[in-house]
Amino acid sequence: MEERDKFLSFIAYLFGWVSGLIIFSTEKKSEYVKFNAMQSIFFSGATMVLFIIITVISSLPFIGKFLSIILYPIAYLFSVVVWIILLVKSIKGEYIKLPLLGDFAEKYSKITL
Repeated sequence: MEERDKFLSFIAYLFGWVSGLIIFSTEKKSEYVKFNAMQSIFFSGATMVLFIIITVISSLPFIGKFLSIILYPIAYLFSVVVWIILLVKSIKGEYIKLPLLGDFAEKYSKITL
C-alpha cells in the first residue's frame, strides 16, 4: 500500500464527513481510500444523529435532563475513542470495518473486504 493511500485515508477521517466527501468524490485509484472516505462519512453522520437524539431526549420533562447528563459524556467518549482508532488504523494502512457502517461503506465504495 502506498503512503499516499494511508495519508488520504487519515485525512478522510480527520475532518469528518467534509473531508470524507471531498476525498471520496475525487479519489479515482485506491479502493482503500474510497472505503475509508465513505466510512468516515457514515461515521460522522451517525455521530451527528446520535447527538441530535440525545438533544431531543434532554428536552423531555423530568427525566430528560438527567438522561442527557448521563448520555452526553458516554456518547462523546465513545465517538472520540472510535474516531482515534479509525485515525490510527488508517495511517497504518490497516482495514477496520465498523459494524453496520462498514457494510454500507463497502456497498457504496464498491469494495469487498
